[in-house]
Amino acid sequence: YQANSLYGFPYRKLKILAVTGTDGKTTTTQMIYHILKVNGFKVAYLSTISARIGDKELDTGFHVTTPDPWLVPKYLKMMVEAGMEYLVLEATSQGLVQNRLWGMQFEAAAITNIKTDHLDYHKTWENYAAAKFLILKKLKPGGLAALNGDDSKAAAWLRARIDELKPDIDQQWFSKEELSDVQQSIDGLKFRYHEQDFELPLLGRFNLENALAAVKLTHKYLSLPRIAQALKTFPTPVGRMQVMQKEPFLVIIDFAHTPHALKAALATVQEIRPKGGRIITVFGCAGKRDKDRREMGRVSAEMADITVLTAEDPRDERLF
Repeated sequence: YQANSLYGFPYRKLKILAVTGTDGKTTTTQMIYHILKVNGFKVAYLSTISARIGDKELDTGFHVTTPDPWLVPKYLKMMVEAGMEYLVLEATSQGLVQNRLWGMQFEAAAITNIKTDHLDYHKTWENYAAAKFLILKKLKPGGLAALNGDDSKAAAWLRARIDELKPDIDQQWFSKEELSDVQQSIDGLKFRYHEQDFELPLLGRFNLENALAAVKLTHKYLSLPRIAQALKTFPTPVGRMQVMQKEPFLVIIDFAHTPHALKAALATVQEIRPKGGRIITVFGCAGKRDKDRREMGRVSAEMADITVLTAEDPRDERLF
């Protein structure tokens, strides 16, 4: 309350669309922002990578979680002063539990998926899922919830608790079964959704789920043809299946930091690699985090030809 009071409760002057999930939330946040921006909306975003206000991109320096409750209203005030009307917000489980988004109510919210992560903090998957569920409890009456029907464990858990939400919430479940004519190449993805053709210059079939979440949210404001036209020019987010070079060999950087994300990234590389080409993965696993991340080693050993492990920020854990 004190932080928002200091900055004049700026969240009250913005229409906020929020995204959370274990994997894909940064990409989905930026996808929603891009669709609205291209279609003339006065929109800003705040993610774990950066904040975008008008033509200015600010390196927030967070990169791992929602900023603290004093910084959030500061950025929102800057957005209001710049004439922004909409905010696309990336919300993390810890940010939600620790009430860093105090006071906010959302026009729409998406949960990309709920896998296993941050159990060093939440202790159990159920606690972690409950933290993600808080994003739906912050929906306004009549708000839209975009939920992943393909994420079976999370979908069952959410459906069992959906009656805890306001009764008029618009539930929009998405699934890759809604898609047809899906194609993937080094240049990106093509698919058909409700009789509309889409081209998305992103690698990774997992991005179909991110795209569906973005389409469900933005369809609240825009027609499918306008959404599809915007997605044709969507720039690859920094470090998200980012192609650094194609010749003489393919180099891709991805932020994958969970076993599920790494498996999805390597499945993409297996699909698009040149015939007979080998896969070399280089990654680390930060210390003092969810121990299930150690499964990344097994995933890489099974899916890549060569695995190179790096000492990525062990914090106070011993390396050997």
